Amino acid sequence: MPQYHYHTQIIGRSKKGRATAASAYVSGSVVAGAAYRSGEKIICEWDQRTHDYTHKSGVVYTEIILPKNASIKFLDRSILWNSVELKNKRKDAQLARETDMALPRELSLDQQIECVREYIDRNYTSEGICADLAIHDNGNGNPHVHIMFTMDKVTEKGFGTRLEAEKDYNYHHRKQRLLKWREDWATVCNKHLEKAGISERIDHRSFKDRGIDKTPTIHMGKEATRLEKQGIKTPRGNQNRVIIYLNAEREKRKIKSQQEQARQEEQTRIELERQQEFARQEAERQAKIKDLYANMHDIQAEYENIANQINRLNSTNNEYWKDQWRTMHRAKDRIDDITKYRTRITQIEQEIKESLHYQANLSIFKKKQKSLLGENIEKLKEEKERIERYVKTKYNLSDIEDSKIVLSGVESRKNIYSKEIGKLRKQARTLKDNYNDHMRQIHELNTEHQRQQLQEQEHIQQHENERIYTPY
Repeated sequence: MPQYHYHTQIIGRSKKGRATAASAYVSGSVVAGAAYRSGEKIICEWDQRTHDYTHKSGVVYTEIILPKNASIKFLDRSILWNSVELKNKRKDAQLARETDMALPRELSLDQQIECVREYIDRNYTSEGICADLAIHDNGNGNPHVHIMFTMDKVTEKGFGTRLEAEKDYNYHHRKQRLLKWREDWATVCNKHLEKAGISERIDHRSFKDRGIDKTPTIHMGKEATRLEKQGIKTPRGNQNRVIIYLNAEREKRKIKSQQEQARQEEQTRIELERQQEFARQEAERQAKIKDLYANMHDIQAEYENIANQINRLNSTNNEYWKDQWRTMHRAKDRIDDITKYRTRITQIEQEIKESLHYQANLSIFKKKQKSLLGENIEKLKEEKERIERYVKTKYNLSDIEDSKIVLSGVESRKNIYSKEIGKLRKQARTLKDNYNDHMRQIHELNTEHQRQQLQEQEHIQQHENERIYTPY
């Protein structure tokens, strides 16, 4: 994964004079710095010292990039930096700026060169200054570039005035300039990474600005890195090891916290879904109860309607039944009387018939008995005639038929009324059963709701106990 490293500094004359070979990397003579970074041999015209770094390994590419209006003589590294040395007379003069940046290992050397050239064009040569770049790569996975650039504008005649930005000593302005360079390096690198089809990116921002809870390690430096590779522990290495350990512990706590947060979010999601399901079931229950109550209202209204019909039938037929009851009893009495008289006449006729038969079978010597039977027969005939005259006098011939019609009508009316009342009462019983069934369903729904509420309270209490007592 590409790493972001960006470091800049000013190369100036130290109080002790020009830099020696050992200190050329850091400060002192700008000629010595250029010779060291490019791995060349250059003579400093300021103090006539020779700086020979041709034995230096790892220098894979060097180039001087000039602005459009610069003289081509400055493509010579010795001329360029000796001109800088000779232009600045002060013993504490600031000669040049130098920036070293880590190059993405995922890019080839040609791609790295193209990336550095674009960065120089965007930030240095566009302001009219020269840039001297040197790419170092010892094959240890740390390719980087050193860019030395002048602080004075360059013209065809030579160096001119110092850049306005270099003369601005406002801390905020200088800091903003540096931050712009840092950001633009990340932008250019990411552009070339994307162009090369590499998904990884670098970020110029600090851990703090990116919201990363991590302590950055300190720069080891060349000497400390060399000692650490030899197995010799250094203060900087120890400090970085402590930082790495603390970052690892912080990361463990962060992961544990994220896992706990994820667990709580999952519990919250499950709890929310459960509450939504409970609310949905409650809404369905309320809707069902509402429908049941509406149906019960309709049932009750229909039941009352049937009850009113029964009451109207009872009230309408009350007087009619009283009259019909009396008529029915009178007709029944007439029928009973006539039936009784007819039965008596039939008995008399039977007795007369039996007496005549008995009389005919008596011998001629039983005249007295025949005479008595004859008298008895006459009496029976007289009684029959008397009963028939009484019946004819008291009742008309149509009374019996009329009475039978009345009785038949009353019975028919009674059957119709009974069927109608029975039908209405059956409907009323059905409605009552439906009403009771609705009441039972409502009771079951309310009971289920109470059970769910108890489960909900137990679940909330259990969740609260887990939230309080679960160790994080």
